[in-house]
Amino acid sequence: VARKISVSRVKRDDFFSWIFVVSSLLLYLVWMALLLLITAIVDVKYAAALMMIMPITGILTLCYIRCAENWFQYDKLKKLKRNSPSAFNEMCGLRRVLLSTLFPS
Repeated sequence: VARKISVSRVKRDDFFSWIFVVSSLLLYLVWMALLLLITAIVDVKYAAALMMIMPITGILTLCYIRCAENWFQYDKLKKLKRNSPSAFNEMCGLRRVLLSTLFPS
């Protein structure tokens, strides 16, 4: 949602990241307040427990996203190797050339 807000509102590229971060923060705070309000209506004890759990789940979500992106990339690479070995070998050769150009030994 924050990315859509940033893309639709920002006209200059140098403001994009700032607007994105602020939008993300405000949306997260609104989401937290809404969840806490709904949970407090049910029971205050649940709202107190939710306040302690929410930051932990946010951190775990970031870790999960990073691991999931790595897994999806690895899975695409495995499929490419299985379905098109010649394209895979060409890509590996180009990678070696790029690395040797960037980091000559």
